[in-house]
Amino acid sequence: MSLAELRISCAPELPCRDESAPVETIMPLGEFAEKVFVNLHEFINDEAALKVVQKNFAPDLLLQVNKQPLNFDNFVSTMGGARELFSSLDVETRNTIAVPSDEQGRGGTVSLSASITMKRKSDGFVFLVEVNEIYEITWFQFDQGPGKRLITKVFAVVLSPIDLPV
Repeated sequence: MSLAELRISCAPELPCRDESAPVETIMPLGEFAEKVFVNLHEFINDEAALKVVQKNFAPDLLLQVNKQPLNFDNFVSTMGGARELFSSLDVETRNTIAVPSDEQGRGGTVSLSASITMKRKSDGFVFLVEVNEIYEITWFQFDQGPGKRLITKVFAVVLSPIDLPV
């Protein structure tokens, strides 16, 4: 039986929802942010990364990296430029904290820290980049069909790269 087919039963003294309605399953908010971060920074290729951006970030995204604002198009081109210069060897998230803005946990604020081990393509130089990000994630409910989460704001602090022994 799939999760969507599961029904919640309740005690007679408690109010119940319509048990014939499918249960909406949604990825936990913090897990969603981590997955987007890792998928975006794994640098698979431009096409795959663009799909991650288009699927998960609002077109009117408010983004600041080290206090410098970037619009959606700048964000896309910056990520593409990084993929041209570097390959990402390892992406690790940690200390993720999610604060939902609704009872279902569909939207809210997420803070995460990450370490990205990168390799410069031109000379093979390997280094570590430390990142701290705060996301505002908004749930958009549509008249027809399911709703959708979009990242609407990102505030990032990127620390200077640390040389790693090869």
